[in-house]
Parts: sequence; structure tokens; C-alpha cells
Amino acid sequence: MSAQLEIEKIVRSHVDIRVVGGDGESSEVFGYVVPLTNWISDECARRPILSDQFALSVSRDEGAAYFDSLVDCAHGTTDPGFRERPAATVLSVVVGSADVVLARAGKLGINTGTPLLVWLVGEGAMGSLPAVHYQFAPNVRRTVAGESTSPELFLKVVQGLVRVVLESRDGSCGDVIESAALSAVMRGVGYAVS
Repeated sequence: MSAQLEIEKIVRSHVDIRVVGGDGESSEVFGYVVPLTNWISDECARRPILSDQFALSVSRDEGAAYFDSLVDCAHGTTDPGFRERPAATVLSVVVGSADVVLARAGKLGINTGTPLLVWLVGEGAMGSLPAVHYQFAPNVRRTVAGESTSPELFLKVVQGLVRVVLESRDGSCGDVIESAALSAVMRGVGYAVS
């Protein structure tokens, strides 16, 4: 008698980050993203199994790829099907200047079914927070702006969300986006949650 085994495929959790910046703002905006990509690279080098469970991509708003953990962190992986394994986007992040994010909100290709973190940087961010926040309905979302936002705070928040994604059974972090715990981390900055 032969037994048939049913093997469930692992679905990778994908975090999609979009960098939105106008002319001359790219260096400020990428100052928020580079520490994150460095951290992901270090984590994947320390624990290569992460690439089987998780992927993080960073792209510019016009679609050009900046960082893809499945390419940039594929330490010793030679399996041709490695990149084609199924993945589900569980978190979207938009980081950029308020006016450009507001102008391009509908053109970013953000999945409306995933939790969303919008991080506004630069001049006018605080004043545009409500308008930007409501531009991304119906996502479960948190929009952040303020003079005291920093690349370090951005890194800390996204690191926390990535850890939740890795530890949760279904890769979901929607509850954390709306949580009081995340609000406590953001003491001193403006944010809106829906």
C-alpha cells in the first residue's frame, strides 16, 4: 500500500516598499531606505533561511527596482526556481515627500488589500498628513509625518513590522499597523490611523 503525501507549498511573505521623491529629493528619501536595506542584507546573510520565508523589495515610484532581497541577498542560492516561488504581499510601505506622494498616490500600484505604512518626509509633511492619509483608502493604514521623524525611527518601525510578519502564522501585520504599541513608539510625531 502506498501513501500519498500532500505537501503544502510555503508562500513567501513579501514587503513592498515604494520610494517616492521629486527632483532633488531622492537623496533625502533614500536616506530613510538605505539603512533598512543594509539591515535586511545583514539578516539574510546571518540567516539564509529567511529568503525562503520572506522577501523585501524597494522600487522607485516609476517602477525601477532599487533593491530586491531575493536578488541582492541570495547568498549561494543556485536553484533556478528560487525567485519563482509563490509570494503574497503582506505589507506595503510608501516613503517620500508629501506633495509628490499626494500627486502620485493613485499611480503607485499599491495593493489595496494589504496593510500600508505611509512615511512622509521633508517640508510640508505635517500639513499634508490628513490629505495623504485619506488618499490611500481602503487600506488598513498608518500615515506618519513630523519634524522629528528620522531614518532611525523609520528603520525601528519597519524592523518591528518585519519581525511581526516573520513571527505571525499568516504573515499579517494589519493589527500592528493600527496598534497602540506602534503609536507608543511614535511618540512625538504626527500620525493618522485607519
